[in-house]
Amino acid sequence: MNDDRDEIRRRLDIVELVSQRVRLKRSGKNYSGLCPFHDDKTPSFHVSPITGRYKCYACGESGDVFTWVMKTQGLEFREALKMLAEQAGVQLSNSFSGPKVDKTERDLQLATMQSALIFFRNELKRNTAAMGYLDGRDLDAGVQDMWELGYAPDVGEALAIHLNKEGRSLAMAESLFLTQQDRSGGYGDKFRGRIMFPIRDERGDLVGFGGRILGQGNPKYINSSETPLYNKSRVLYGMHRAKDRIMKGRHAVLVEGYMDVIACHRAGVMEAVASCGTALADGQVKLLKRFSDKVTILYDGDSAGQKAAERAIELFEADDLPCRVALLPKGEDPDTLLKTKGADAIRQVIQGAETPFDFRVRMLESRLGVDSEEFWQQIPTLLATAPNELAVEKHILRLAGLHPHIKNPTNAIRALRQDIRSQKRGKPRGQTSGKSSGSAIDTQVHSIHVAEGVILKALLHPELRAKFWPIVAQPELFATTTGKSALEALSIAFGETPPTGPPAGWLASLENEAILQLFADLEFDVRFGEINEEYVNGSVESLRTLARDRELYQEKESLSKDDDAALRKFMDRLKGQKGVDD
Repeated sequence: MNDDRDEIRRRLDIVELVSQRVRLKRSGKNYSGLCPFHDDKTPSFHVSPITGRYKCYACGESGDVFTWVMKTQGLEFREALKMLAEQAGVQLSNSFSGPKVDKTERDLQLATMQSALIFFRNELKRNTAAMGYLDGRDLDAGVQDMWELGYAPDVGEALAIHLNKEGRSLAMAESLFLTQQDRSGGYGDKFRGRIMFPIRDERGDLVGFGGRILGQGNPKYINSSETPLYNKSRVLYGMHRAKDRIMKGRHAVLVEGYMDVIACHRAGVMEAVASCGTALADGQVKLLKRFSDKVTILYDGDSAGQKAAERAIELFEADDLPCRVALLPKGEDPDTLLKTKGADAIRQVIQGAETPFDFRVRMLESRLGVDSEEFWQQIPTLLATAPNELAVEKHILRLAGLHPHIKNPTNAIRALRQDIRSQKRGKPRGQTSGKSSGSAIDTQVHSIHVAEGVILKALLHPELRAKFWPIVAQPELFATTTGKSALEALSIAFGETPPTGPPAGWLASLENEAILQLFADLEFDVRFGEINEEYVNGSVESLRTLARDRELYQEKESLSKDDDAALRKFMDRLKGQKGVDD
């Protein structure tokens, strides 16, 4: 499969691919433009047709044609591979193809779901009670059409009869959670007397339904269970509508239910999605991570919403997806808040989202109360997990004035800090409560000697590669760790025989992202502009001189200061060496 990927890279022009979404301007041999991954004001996004890679020097996003498609279209690798293979005209090898999918079977399943949707949509228009309910929720005809809302009549087998007339298999319908077989062998409907919410996956395929009872009764909601089309732990309601907005801002808003999503979109928060009536699952977090770099959790402010938010935070942290928490005022959900206070009220709640750490501190304070002994016993342990000193300091200063036993704020601050230090002492040395916030931008290109960079860049050019490839087997000429690592990666990947063709086709064989980006940076860095054979030869000689100097220095350091004969011999050699160099 690696050969397939290399061939795709050879055939596709990354500049042409990126230009479909970014307006690029030529700059020498490379191209630049506004970065699509952040709010870029000046062109910090660069594309190299030679290396087949892109990089933003502001936010650090980088990659090749595959990562570009995955990031900008929210696809998994295999999906991106298939799409790019079609564009490049590459027939994927059998090792990739995997298990065959019976497209006819899936097409029949999707057609059955579509028949059910049309039935529910038509039934809604016929039922005055259902229409009255939606009107009472301010869901007008435009909203109903946008979200394809429907109604399942409160009749035993209305849908089953409709599907049967259309020639649909009722057994298949049962597997799709639309019908159910009774003891006599006949089929009845799964959904009865309910407002219907179609569930589409991120591609837009109709995979399930959620049904809310019309009026009072239990269960309030019935949702499709697992079916051949629907894996509920990997689908988010509204994602097919929200994904473009999410990808543009790399931000998603997670709410609890169908009506919450619709209310948020009506309020202009069109990056809102929900977990389809179930608790958030790891697969849904991974789906969000494909499209976004951060998530705001917008849940109800009651105890159930608080617990759900705590669980969601744990899942996001486990998958290393940054999140913030914005709990709604108690008694409110996005729908009621939109109706009573307007769209701005929803947006203000989202803008006021707090960090998971701040949320946990506030929840502990709310649950135990600052007057309880238990709170003051637990708070130092929680504060010791702060992601940074600034985060913990603001809570120390605030809580010090609330201490029930230490009335002097200065003494309370001192006591809290001491308790937090005591908690941290139990951690292994070097462990911190937060992750390093190191620069997102790889600066390896700045750590190599200019002459090393010139030689490495020469290897990207077919007319120079063969002549200077033997340098790959001479890592002793390079002084920097980064340069030596690059030579080692080339040697492991290709040995003594240099690769052929444009670098965009073979660079990925190095398999080390840092080294791959180093070669891309060489194309973008002005220090390594236009090169020719004479320039590279000069760089090689420069490195050889530096290598000899290093060797002489090491030899000198190894000599005993009391060995006069050895010192004289060394000095004679040094003079001779200098004479040759001069």
